[in-house]
Amino acid sequence: MPVGKDNKLLVFGISFLFIILLGNIDFRMKKELWYLGFLNQKGRALSAGYQSEEKALSVEDALQAIELLKEEKIAIYGGDILTEADGELVYAHDIWGKEYHYLNWYCDKSEDEDRADYLQRSYDKAKEGIMEAKKVADRLGKKCYIVLVTEYIHLT
Repeated sequence: MPVGKDNKLLVFGISFLFIILLGNIDFRMKKELWYLGFLNQKGRALSAGYQSEEKALSVEDALQAIELLKEEKIAIYGGDILTEADGELVYAHDIWGKEYHYLNWYCDKSEDEDRADYLQRSYDKAKEGIMEAKKVADRLGKKCYIVLVTEYIHLT
């Protein structure tokens, strides 16, 4: 079908409407959309048995995500460590043993802690947790993946 004047106007109108709508999304939601896009591009879904919408990242992608979250000043509340079993991602402690449950971490803000200090501590703790999990995975001859639990991601 040839592209006529009416089709060009329709495409222009839809594009213009999208730009207006995107411009009306508040800044925080733009950050949420950006991070969800990163997760959708880089992340892997958990095993269907977990009935979770979360996405897990490779060690390298999780470290990159921390830097991107740092730029946007989005806190990391914690993380879960996963591994592969029969081609699916499952919690690492379910395969490696319960003694590895400690590899999952959380980072709560203290009452007297200012936001900037908390943000930095959340990034540092995430990096430490990821590197510790990678060391254990390497020692066991396994791969590990990370689910980062972050603030602001409430779009579903």
